Amino acid sequence: MASDMKSVGATLKTLRDASGFSQSAIAAYLKVEPSFIAGYESGKSTLSSNMLDKLAALFGCTITSILNGTECYEPTEFLFPAGNLDGEELLGLAAINRIALNQVEMDEIN
Repeated sequence: MASDMKSVGATLKTLRDASGFSQSAIAAYLKVEPSFIAGYESGKSTLSSNMLDKLAALFGCTITSILNGTECYEPTEFLFPAGNLDGEELLGLAAINRIALNQVEMDEIN
C-alpha cells in the first residue's frame, strides 16, 4: 500500500499529467496557491481529506485507488475548448465524474 505522501503525490501528478491539467488549473479548482500543488506532488505538502475527495472526483478515481496507487476507472472523455480549463470548469467535470463513479459503484453492488 502506497499511502505515504510522496507516493500519493506522485500518483496525483501522474493523473494530472494524463488529464492534461496544469498545476495552476488544479490550484484554482482547490482554491490554493499553485506552489501548494507542486508541494503535494513532491510529497512536501499534505492534503486534507476534503482536497483528496475533490481530486478523486476530478480524476474519476476512488480515494482508495489514489492512496494505494492502483488504477482508476476510465473516466468519460469530454470535449472542452482548447487551452487551460479554469477552476469552475473543473468543478463541473468533477461533478460529472462523481456521477459516473456512483454509477460504477451501483453496478458493482448489483
